[in-house]
Amino acid sequence: MSSPPQTPQPVHTPEPVLSRLRRDVGPGREFHNPATVRLVLRRVLFDGDGPPSWRQHATCDGLDDLFFPEPSDPDAVATCRAVCEFCPVQAACLDDVMSWEHSGRRHGVVAGLTPTERTRLAREQRGEPDLGGAVA
Repeated sequence: MSSPPQTPQPVHTPEPVLSRLRRDVGPGREFHNPATVRLVLRRVLFDGDGPPSWRQHATCDGLDDLFFPEPSDPDAVATCRAVCEFCPVQAACLDDVMSWEHSGRRHGVVAGLTPTERTRLAREQRGEPDLGGAVA
């Protein structure tokens, strides 16, 4: 007796998400309208189920644009960190992003950490040596 076919689980890695975004919005236009990108990504990432329940308690809820500052703007990064500092779901936020974010495609400030800091944290979690500040 064979087992019933299993339903494929959604794939939330950056490459399939970007592929679906290009398919739905159109190649070459996927990054032209930030509002469209957010709507499409929300649909693609959460497959219509909506964001995880912890998101409704996040201090940053509704402040999405704030968390993608220019890396060379220390004041903007500091503003992001200030929002995250006392957030009641900061740990859940960090756990979430670290579970799916690809090391070569880290963007924005998440849970108060910059892409460089999250890359360093991922390396530490894997037990890899510190490369003296050089990160991918």
